[in-house]
Amino acid sequence: MLDEHEALSFSFDPAKDVLAIRFEHDDARVRGAHDAKLLLDADGHLVGVDLGDARGVRPIVMLGPHEKVERTVDAKIAVTAAGEVYELRIEGATRAVRANEKNPYV
Repeated sequence: MLDEHEALSFSFDPAKDVLAIRFEHDDARVRGAHDAKLLLDADGHLVGVDLGDARGVRPIVMLGPHEKVERTVDAKIAVTAAGEVYELRIEGATRAVRANEKNPYV
């Protein structure tokens, strides 16, 4: 079952080359490391992140509309949580999702 969430925030740390996306969730099984799929548009900008089968749930965090997804890229990401606000982190974000450029979906 898909468990879709809209991103609450999107921030990029150029010194660490890490992109952080916050989203609301209520299932602790989402925390931890994931083999995820980055959902990219035709220009390589991040549209969303599919966390895959995260221990019984399948969260997808979207920045933009599904119609903009042109391809996917495998990635390892980490998800942490503080209450119901979760944060996923993508390392090597400049190359993976053009994080150093303005994302058209945020």
